[in-house]
Amino acid sequence: MGTVRVRDTPLDHLLARRAAERRKVVVSQVDQAIAALRAAGVDAEVVGSLARGEFRADSDVDILVHGVGRLSETQVFSLICDHLKAAPFDLIFADRLSRSSLEIMRQDAQVRS
Repeated sequence: MGTVRVRDTPLDHLLARRAAERRKVVVSQVDQAIAALRAAGVDAEVVGSLARGEFRADSDVDILVHGVGRLSETQVFSLICDHLKAAPFDLIFADRLSRSSLEIMRQDAQVRS
């Protein structure tokens, strides 16, 4: 069994503060991106570490797309790029996932809601 490290050094505090600041910016940009996607008829939601509340300074954003509406996948990607500048992202298309993988991601999305 491994030892649990207590995060109580100045560096740990600095990293936690930076992660919190970055998360605030990223959440704002993601919310704008999701709103723009929905306005274009795209059914999308945030999953992964951001949805679970485990977002760190080095995290990316995972966006699950259920349907592209009237846009192409390339247009969906471009629209997210237009709004999400503060973090890299992974675009995941639900129709390419197994049922079990999709269910796990949906559970993440429900945490954020």
